[in-house]
Amino acid sequence: MMRRHRLSPALPALFAILAGCGDAPSTIAPDHVFDAGGVSADRAELSHVFVVENPSEADWNVDRVVPTCHCVRTAQGPLSIPAHGSARVPVSIDLRSLAGTVEYSVRLFSGDFPRGHLDLTLRAQLDRRALVSPRELVLPESGPGEVVNRTLLVSTPLDVERVVLGPLPEGTSGEVDRRGTEVEGGYVVRLAFVSPSTPGPYETHVEVRVIGATTELTVVPVRGIVSAPLDATPAYLVLDPARASESIVRARPDVASAAGTPVVSNLPHGVECAVDEFAAGSWRLSFRRTAEARPGTVRTTVALGGATAVITLDLFAERAK
Repeated sequence: MMRRHRLSPALPALFAILAGCGDAPSTIAPDHVFDAGGVSADRAELSHVFVVENPSEADWNVDRVVPTCHCVRTAQGPLSIPAHGSARVPVSIDLRSLAGTVEYSVRLFSGDFPRGHLDLTLRAQLDRRALVSPRELVLPESGPGEVVNRTLLVSTPLDVERVVLGPLPEGTSGEVDRRGTEVEGGYVVRLAFVSPSTPGPYETHVEVRVIGATTELTVVPVRGIVSAPLDATPAYLVLDPARASESIVRARPDVASAAGTPVVSNLPHGVECAVDEFAAGSWRLSFRRTAEARPGTVRTTVALGGATAVITLDLFAERAK
């Protein structure tokens, strides 16, 4: 006689899990893992949609949806999956700071699950041996000869022998330290840049070589700007008799720390200037032209703590009415 076995609805043993991109999910293995295989080095994100089907006679209530890593994102919150129904759970991984084999999950917690939770896992193999981040260094505004410290993180496969720096820019020093991560090995590159002596923008680069079975070179662009001790914006003013003309004077922190207020000299006859504090290390200069002013162009000097800036005043001739 053939025996019939009845499955209890309280012990659902089968999860029908689907995964896919966009609006067309595709079937994956019952272990709830989607393996994307090889992923190109320039890809920034891996995204899939998991569809969880509930074959039982009772609703499933998911209390929490928790990514297992800061690099994993999902827009899904707590949800209820009706009996014989389904729910879509989008999952994505930010690949920009990862290298080698990647495997991360979103964990769904529910007392209705046999084990109390369900993991939806994305797996991929990034087709790159190393990743240096950030990919570009933008240094803060600094003074001439000032030291600016920055750090690069190098994520590498475990079979990499070492990471070395190429020739560094003049005045720059650097060191490489080994660090460990849960998934892949890595290194920390500590750099100390010395700003050029001439004010203005500057560009350079840092070379990072990852040495293993082959040598992989990454060039990291570096951009910065050396500020003048004292700067006036705008530095050219056309003085209108009908209204005041303003210029903002900003001092570098080392100059602004000197007590005092900017001193304006070489004012032309018939021009008045009021100085008001605009913000920390900044002042508003308001120039007003009186009827006694004569037409012409004059270079006015602003001084603070040994630093100077020049503002050109254009007193145009009024047209005869």
